[in-house]
Parts: sequence; structure tokens; C-alpha cells
Amino acid sequence: EYLKFDKVNFEGTLPSELFRLHQLKEMILISSLEGALPSEIGNLHALEHLELRDNRFDGQIPTELGLLQSLTHLDITDHQDFTEATIP
Repeated sequence: EYLKFDKVNFEGTLPSELFRLHQLKEMILISSLEGALPSEIGNLHALEHLELRDNRFDGQIPTELGLLQSLTHLDITDHQDFTEATIP
């Protein structure tokens, strides 16, 4: 399963329902999302490919991202507020 929003008019925060998609293997959200990247991202255990480019996330990168053992591709570029964060 995959979810892709590539440069669409999708704004606001990430809906919590996204983190109930436990079989999701690929998530591409290149849009104008904002707010904190929720710790519930760690619930997506099957996730292999995660792209969150060109959004306006703030705060820290959640340590739960380190729980994604299947993750082989991560792109969180173009987030000014993530520039000094540590990737778990």
C-alpha cells in the first residue's frame, strides 16, 4: 500500500488517521503541511519509503522514527526547522 500527495493543495497538520495504516509501505507527502511531525509515525512498522519534502514541519524529529526497521529511504529535506535536529 502507498500514499502519495505530491505538490497538491493539501495544507495543515497530518491527520492522526494516517498513522493507523499499519500496512503502509510508502508515504510521499510533498505539500504544505505544518506543525510537529507526530510520534505516532513510529506505528507505521511496514514503512519502507518516507518522503516529507517541502513541508513546514517544526520541532524535533520524533525518536519513534528510529522504530521503523523496514525503512530504507527517508527524505525530510527542505524543512528549515529540522536543520539542527538529530535523526534517530
